[in-house]
Amino acid sequence: MIFKIKSYFFLLITIALCLIKNDIFSKIIEIKNSEQNNNFHNNQSSPINSHVDNFVEVLMGVGFTKASAEKAINVLLKACPLEILREHSYLIVPSTEKKIISFAFNINNSDAIIIKRNETQYEAFLTDTELAKKLVSERITNYSEIKNIIKIDSSENKFNKNISYEKIEFKKGDTLLRLLKDSVSNKTKLKRLIIQVKDIIDPYKIKIGTEGSLIKINNQLLAFYIEINSKEYLLATLNGKEYKINKVKKNELESLLNNKLTYTNKKKNIITRVNIFNNPKYIIKNNILKKGESIYEILATYKIHNKEIAKILKSIKPYFDVKKIKIGKTIDVVFYNKKFLGLSYKISKIESLQVVKIENTYKAYIYKKAYKKKSTQSEIVIINNLYNDSKQVNLPKGIFIELVKLLSFSLDFQRDIRKNTKFLILYENLYDYNGNFITNGKILYSQVSLNNNKVEMFYFENSFGQGEYFDNNGKSIRKTLMKTPIDGARLSSGFGKRKHPILGYNKMHKGLDFAAKKGTPVYAAGDGIIERANFFGGYGRYIRIKHNSEYKTAYAHLSGFSRGIKKNIRVKQGQIIGYVGSTGRSTGPHLHYEVLYYNKQINPSKIKFKEIEKLDGENLINFYKQRDKTIKILNN
Repeated sequence: MIFKIKSYFFLLITIALCLIKNDIFSKIIEIKNSEQNNNFHNNQSSPINSHVDNFVEVLMGVGFTKASAEKAINVLLKACPLEILREHSYLIVPSTEKKIISFAFNINNSDAIIIKRNETQYEAFLTDTELAKKLVSERITNYSEIKNIIKIDSSENKFNKNISYEKIEFKKGDTLLRLLKDSVSNKTKLKRLIIQVKDIIDPYKIKIGTEGSLIKINNQLLAFYIEINSKEYLLATLNGKEYKINKVKKNELESLLNNKLTYTNKKKNIITRVNIFNNPKYIIKNNILKKGESIYEILATYKIHNKEIAKILKSIKPYFDVKKIKIGKTIDVVFYNKKFLGLSYKISKIESLQVVKIENTYKAYIYKKAYKKKSTQSEIVIINNLYNDSKQVNLPKGIFIELVKLLSFSLDFQRDIRKNTKFLILYENLYDYNGNFITNGKILYSQVSLNNNKVEMFYFENSFGQGEYFDNNGKSIRKTLMKTPIDGARLSSGFGKRKHPILGYNKMHKGLDFAAKKGTPVYAAGDGIIERANFFGGYGRYIRIKHNSEYKTAYAHLSGFSRGIKKNIRVKQGQIIGYVGSTGRSTGPHLHYEVLYYNKQINPSKIKFKEIEKLDGENLINFYKQRDKTIKILNN
């Protein structure tokens, strides 16, 4: 039996009864591109809203109320933007006259999204099309025992290159103008902002120790807040082209910021959890980026007109800097029916940049693979050294590097680690819905047993979705400066008087030397601004970072600087700034590391730095809950 539903500009929809497994019938609503689609973008202002309205009406046609249909479609949108659906996509609904609990979308004859009702809310799941048909038609709602399915967590729908958070603390000599100068490049706008702030506080007389945060999207300042007193914050949010300043209560801050960030993300939904180009009918050409090439040159080799290439680059610009694509990386160019359809670039093992042609324009998306997590535990007992012993227990290299970086805040690897020191690490592995390994995830917990002392760290995400590591009591493991700004290096020379290996006489050694292979990454010991990055006499290639009005750090004898490192650039703690070398007055590859306090070198190993953050309120309560869950996993 076949019958037609209303024809739309975007969709020509037919409902047919299709026989599937177990002699149970399901309705298959097929979605095809109508001829009217081709020029639709030329005369309609909101095509995406038209998609949503049309799908809402389709669901209402099979028994949904308008409110339920809108809720269901909003959940679907977080998994798969409707405008990317192409020929042969179809909707699967159960044929029974009972209330519909779940329905599914076949995306590309391979992947399907199931939308399932859970009391008053809807949830999205990713699986293969055949399994989706079975689950929907048989009205199966308990997926806990089903292996080849993944629940799509909308909280993961964040493109991590997009929104960043930067903690600020006012030191001696700091003003609000100085702290915002790097974030608001337009001087006129910055002056207007400072004038508005004056209505609430004096921006030039903010107390030393006052804390706050800068929140940026694509390096544009979206919002910032600073503490006024124990109960209130000054909150500034970007509205259009100007900032709006408010005094808000401490317990209201998080919800106001979340509303702002949610609204910003809704305006530009660029996340898809389904691979746009996973279709056997598409022809994918792999292109390795060569020296001197860019996306422009690669597309030009396929005789794509320069005006089209300009449109493509314009669609990418708000979300990704194509200059970051390194030589040797692969850019896929996609064709369908011998016509150019789009391109794809793998940013990481989880994220890809995908640009697709929709009618006469191009849209950029971030394809973020849906995954399920499995926790894995490893124990290391030091026999030789941390690196070799971690290899003996098959600890993944990426997890090892991250572990060393995190422990650098709390441990001096030369002094603290001895034979029989024990390390316990709990980390994630990520898998697709077919159970194929994708990559390692986060470190969830680590413990180092040092004599009678335990150094622990737990991973926790606060209400803004910021992930950090904290000790057992909710204190951040991050300090003002890292103790060791380099991975797995040997301390070859300490602070104090020594016989200089080249000059041959006793001389004060005003830093620490870490022996390491040439090219070993060197990290910024703390947040700050680069004061100099150049060749500096006997120091060779040299970087100095100003962290606040008191502290600076210096890194010498480098073989080279990391890309983009130069004077006046702001860097984050743990960011790679350079690489070990032997430039200047040096006998072999090593890092010379100095800490300067009011411009005078001091012994880095004797400094006790305070923690950056201590959780409180609702965040602390949630941290304790998460900590207890982690301990339960360890005990099991």
